[in-house]
Amino acid sequence: MSVAVGKQTGAVAARPAHGELRAEGVHERRDSWTIGAALGFGVVLAALACLRHYALGSSQLNLGNFTQAVWNTAHGRLLEATGYTGEQMLRLGGHVEPILLLFAPLWWIWPSPFMLLTVQALALAAGALPVYWLARKHLHSVGLARRLAVAYL
Repeated sequence: MSVAVGKQTGAVAARPAHGELRAEGVHERRDSWTIGAALGFGVVLAALACLRHYALGSSQLNLGNFTQAVWNTAHGRLLEATGYTGEQMLRLGGHVEPILLLFAPLWWIWPSPFMLLTVQALALAAGALPVYWLARKHLHSVGLARRLAVAYL
């Protein structure tokens, strides 16, 4: 922040430097650049994850178990999955993942492992927004906040 001293009164007035906020607590009305960067990153990451899955690069231990648990939940069998010995078991026995319940309604709309990969990529990319907002608030610099959001991505 640069400082300007008035000639007649000797008062000190703060003037924001380039890229800084004009006053503390004043937020940009549009964060479209950061939202666009996060969305773009999420779309590219989702496309790469889906291509990897399409090329048979996904594993049963990760995506397979989650897909089966969401599919079973969407069909009335709450978080069931097949264990290592072939028996049906609740996923809550080994891992407590109640967030999987939120995917059942999405499964009714888009019943595919690609839905899980896409939601995961977009959720990961959305993390850049709180990074940007917190950096902008505490560092008082839009430019630095954007750089930190890009570094997160």
